[in-house]
Amino acid sequence: MLFWDYDNSSTPLFDGAIVNINGTVGHYRGILQITAESLCLTDLGMLDQEDMDSLVPSAPIDVDACGKYVISLADNLKTAGLHDICDYLFYKHWDCFSSIPAAKSVHHAFLHGLLMHTADMAVAAEAIITNNESYINRDLLIAGILLHDIGKILEFEISPVTGLVTGYTDKGNLLGHPVLGAMEIREAAETVGANPYLTMLLEHMILSHHGDPNAGAAKVPMTIEAELLHDLDKLDCRKQIYTNTLQGIQSSAYSAYVPALDHKVFQHGVTVPKGFNDSFSANVKNTTESFASFEGCDHEESRFCRSNDASFYNPQSEYRQSFCQANHPPAFINTEFPEM
Repeated sequence: MLFWDYDNSSTPLFDGAIVNINGTVGHYRGILQITAESLCLTDLGMLDQEDMDSLVPSAPIDVDACGKYVISLADNLKTAGLHDICDYLFYKHWDCFSSIPAAKSVHHAFLHGLLMHTADMAVAAEAIITNNESYINRDLLIAGILLHDIGKILEFEISPVTGLVTGYTDKGNLLGHPVLGAMEIREAAETVGANPYLTMLLEHMILSHHGDPNAGAAKVPMTIEAELLHDLDKLDCRKQIYTNTLQGIQSSAYSAYVPALDHKVFQHGVTVPKGFNDSFSANVKNTTESFASFEGCDHEESRFCRSNDASFYNPQSEYRQSFCQANHPPAFINTEFPEM
């Protein structure tokens, strides 16, 4: 929110603050604005969870079940080094990873946005990997998806009030999350003793996932997994931007200019007949069932299965270990890597 002619000394404001405003709402060049007569900081003690839910946007997912799916992807990696790197970093950062937005404003800029973004990319990747296993290393692509934005944990400044992104740390401004993510992967790899060549391939994916050096990539993608990671990331980001934009447009109307897309968006208003997508949905049925096969899951009610056992996210817990042994037996493949 931008303020004009406001003396911040009377009621000091800060990024992420929740404010009570009395004033008049009007339009300026098609944009809503408030002419404030008075404002004050909200007493957070007076807000209950329902109030916070109405003020702070959150991902439209079953958060706990989505987290369980992401964790199971890491546990199902058959390449030992990739499995151990993901396990190490999720154990280190899970609480933050599963709660923060994926961005400050452009895409998935709501609570649990990074978790949703990661899971949706993985679902799309599984559809691409199917029937293409001969030249796509599934473990490498999935590991890259799981960790491609891990550096955002160190890049973002998070409001302690709302949990939303309010700015960027010095490391975020000076290094950026691709570099920070690669540094986290190097630390994890050295800790768990992962193969150096395998680690380099994963680092390359993280450093190149923005695709273009002008967009923040340290290198352009030079492996098929790095290229697919970049494309899946861009696809999911733009899909979410369209989703957010379309919600505010009436049928047969255009949006205002969307900077992130560099054009307007048209709401065509053509509805999809019931059953129209059935033939396409059947192609990803196995993928859906692979992470929605837990007891109590209802496809009609939730995109993901539901679980409320927090001990699942601790890789050392008996529950987590028994689950992994029952659902994803550790069958690590023996892979030979070139000498570094």
